[in-house]
Amino acid sequence: MPDDARAVPRRRVILLVALGAVLGAGAVVVLTWSVTATSGNAFCATACHSMQWAAAAYERGPHFANALGVRASCADCHIAGEDRPSTPLEYVTGTLRTKGVAGIADMFHKLVGSIADRAKWEAQRAQLSTGVRAWIRETDSVTCQGCHDLAAFSARGSAMAVAVHAGVLKTANVDCTSCHAKNVGHVYDEDLAAYQAARKGGSSAGGTPESLLQKYGCDGCHAEDETLVGPSYRQIAGRYAKVDGAAKRLEAAIHDGVANVWGTVPMPAQPEVPAADAAAIVGWILAR
Repeated sequence: MPDDARAVPRRRVILLVALGAVLGAGAVVVLTWSVTATSGNAFCATACHSMQWAAAAYERGPHFANALGVRASCADCHIAGEDRPSTPLEYVTGTLRTKGVAGIADMFHKLVGSIADRAKWEAQRAQLSTGVRAWIRETDSVTCQGCHDLAAFSARGSAMAVAVHAGVLKTANVDCTSCHAKNVGHVYDEDLAAYQAARKGGSSAGGTPESLLQKYGCDGCHAEDETLVGPSYRQIAGRYAKVDGAAKRLEAAIHDGVANVWGTVPMPAQPEVPAADAAAIVGWILAR
């Protein structure tokens, strides 16, 4: 075959490879731009999801504004791999897969009108929250751990945090929502007053017992009716309902700590809690 005849196929191959490279690069640019554009807070709040009410609640919470000046975006919390660099496989199976599945679901609900206005969205909020918490559990709290290093908790902060998270590190699966759910990502209208009182550091004279529970981190391990790291408030009330000096014993447990009463996880001492605040908390618990 003449050299000129062989040169034509080679040129075609080179042109096809070059064209493929240009098209591939263009696809990467478009994909990267689209992922970035649809991951911003503004887009999540208004452009597609009709989540402006969730966005307003997010802007009241600690992930939006805090003493450290570190802001976690909607994507940081709700898209696996968005909060830190990932491998190409993690990008596909985490970021792109999550955006695809969640985006299709949101578009469906937008089109059928199930979250078209605030009343409808509020009616769906409990179910939506349950779904998010289930996803966080199933992914081993990957988005939480993308920003928070459990091994980095220091006694300079809170003895409670150190003791509890040391135990969490030993578990097979990390479920941050088992302790941290309410008022972490979003602060809704019905919770706003108590949350603001807790953030201001109000004492028992100026705040409710509920705000004190938040202020001192009690709600991180205890809930009204559900067993979390520690027993529920109703379980505590039930055990001490007929115990002489119950209030004093529980106040001492807050200040001095307690172990081997409700399980293997100890309750670290919290001597920084004022006596008046401890009394208000215990009185509220015993009244459950």
